[in-house]
Amino acid sequence: MKPGDNFCIPLCCGCHAEQGHVGERIFWGDRLEKAIALANELWVNTDNYDMAIKLMSEWREETL
Repeated sequence: MKPGDNFCIPLCCGCHAEQGHVGERIFWGDRLEKAIALANELWVNTDNYDMAIKLMSEWREETL
């Protein structure tokens, strides 16, 4: 069973493949709680493209 859209985060092709290969828990590791919070923020801001881009940019800066 797939999780709801409120748990979705857009991934690049490489990250999506890696997540599928190693599994979600290993892929997200110690970032899991932050990933869930990001997914929730994206869900809450579904109709706000600019906010979604801002949230994704901040996530990228924090995780790289």
